[in-house]
Amino acid sequence: MQRYWQSGRILDVGCFTGKFLSAAKEAKWQAIGLEISEEAVEYSYNQLGLDVRQGTLIDTDLGTEAFDIITMFDVLEHFQEPMENLKKVVHLLHPKGILYIETPNFSSIPRSLLGKEWNVFFPWHFYYFNARTISNTLKLAGFKVMKIQSVDIGPLSRFNAFASLQNYESIVWRSPAKQLMNQKFVNNHLKEIRALYHSIRNLENFPFKMLSLLGIHVGGKLVVWAERLRGI
Repeated sequence: MQRYWQSGRILDVGCFTGKFLSAAKEAKWQAIGLEISEEAVEYSYNQLGLDVRQGTLIDTDLGTEAFDIITMFDVLEHFQEPMENLKKVVHLLHPKGILYIETPNFSSIPRSLLGKEWNVFFPWHFYYFNARTISNTLKLAGFKVMKIQSVDIGPLSRFNAFASLQNYESIVWRSPAKQLMNQKFVNNHLKEIRALYHSIRNLENFPFKMLSLLGIHVGGKLVVWAERLRGI
């Protein structure tokens, strides 16, 4: 995201416990989160010292033209009224502001192969998108799509997997990694672990990114950058 803005105000919608906000704050952004879970809001404030507001995007007063970047990691599919929420985002963004979205890709290879057994068919997911439908939805809401990619085999959040490396107690590799890595090792080598993680993910995603350049979006996750249209 820093390819578009180097610093400023960022809002993470559906921030949960605030792992992304912590990373943004570390990178010198003024980071604010929005989350409906009372327990997650309390944790992010008490344990991480973050500015997280409890409420929905539609009902929470966050000002107008208040943010340079707004992020939604695996959130858009949860909205019963995605258009109404996206229009709210338009008015929250600075005139040159950026919206960043990650959401499962309905036209992915895994969904095509698994059919109704696709692992993100949940009752709390109200809408699913592919590259065409998310582009059309964003345009109708008042955005210009700057870039769209499909990445990853699976549709789960790419950020959350990486963020777990920042908290030893929530490391997802329970065995045998937990026996090989202690908290001191993680703390002392976090920079190297992050670099290795990114290198592996970039290698894994290279074929999907190349196909996306050709307009073929078959990865499990859609990643979208969109700019607020002028004069809206």
